[in-house]
Amino acid sequence: MIDTGTDGPAADVDAPAAPRRRWPDRVISVTPVFAAIALVLIVAGAIVLAIPVENPKVQDCGAPAAFVLTGRPDVFVDPTNPPTGLTAAQARSANGNRCQERVAARAVPGGILAATGLVIGVVAAIVEWLARVARRRDALVVSALPAAGPPPAPLPPEG
Repeated sequence: MIDTGTDGPAADVDAPAAPRRRWPDRVISVTPVFAAIALVLIVAGAIVLAIPVENPKVQDCGAPAAFVLTGRPDVFVDPTNPPTGLTAAQARSANGNRCQERVAARAVPGGILAATGLVIGVVAAIVEWLARVARRRDALVVSALPAAGPPPAPLPPEG
């Protein structure tokens, strides 16, 4: 035992330190949580992008993702000659709230959810990979160190 000069009890310098988790292990245990969050965000975004939108009695816009990807045109109604079941005021309202606007109101939040989930998932995968590489590197360094054997025998006294 060697006195370290502190007010506390003497510390044994040769005693092994209590095992503590290294940063790669802590990171590896946290990244699955971020991967799960990413998956939930991507699924939520996909659901939002798949819920159909319609312009009542004028046009079935369909799923926002399909509407945006196919570039479907809006259908306009002539307010002076509205189709059966629509009044002139309803026709003007339908022209004011076209499918593009209705789809955009749904596609933008869905796209943001999916993109955010994708970014979080990719970052979590990269961090996981880096932590595993660091842990493997640390294991190789430890395995390359000479094994600690018993202390050498004391020299015989001279004389």
